[in-house]
Amino acid sequence: MADVVLDCKGMVCPLPIAKAQQKVRDMKPGQTLEVIADCGTFATDVKEWCGKTNHPLISINTVGKETKAVIRI
Repeated sequence: MADVVLDCKGMVCPLPIAKAQQKVRDMKPGQTLEVIADCGTFATDVKEWCGKTNHPLISINTVGKETKAVIRI
């Protein structure tokens, strides 16, 4: 289970990434953030954001329209 869970269902990208960026500022290195979103481009966006910010993407799982991404801070 992640240290922090951020529910972004119903938000249109890039808002889930913006919310994740805000949440990361309050977290400590080594903690994990799970972001849940149903935006169609979230999976692609979170992979790109993790690459740019050097936050490892631990897992990503899409079931139906909902994607869960776990990121190490």
